Amino acid sequence: MAMTQSDKVRQRREPARQKPTRTPPLRVVRQTELVRRAARKRVRRTLVFAGFLAAAAIFGTIGARGVLAERQLQLDKLSTQLSAEQAQHQKLDSKLANLESPSRIVNSAENNLGMTTPSNVTYLHPANSNASASTTTSPNK
Repeated sequence: MAMTQSDKVRQRREPARQKPTRTPPLRVVRQTELVRRAARKRVRRTLVFAGFLAAAAIFGTIGARGVLAERQLQLDKLSTQLSAEQAQHQKLDSKLANLESPSRIVNSAENNLGMTTPSNVTYLHPANSNASASTTTSPNK
């Protein structure tokens, strides 16, 4: 049988019939099986969550230890710098005490500036005081 023109047009207009898909065999699912599946699903979710939580804790600990080590290095550096500054301060304090000592000042005044210790010291009293004359004493050496 030969196909006529109208048969060809009709064939194009009608959707192609697809073969029916084969459905899987159906069975009755018992309540206990559903409960077991749900329990397995819960356990699986819990284990996955616990794994992520453990991984986060491990990475957090590693990060915290890294920061701690970095801060410890900074602390050691500052401690070394503090020790050096304290030694410098102690050295300068000793030098200052030496420069402020009365014996060094007297020695420098006599040798470098040509000053001498006076033989007499005259003390002056204010004009409104009851004493009318100045007092002259000899300095103690």
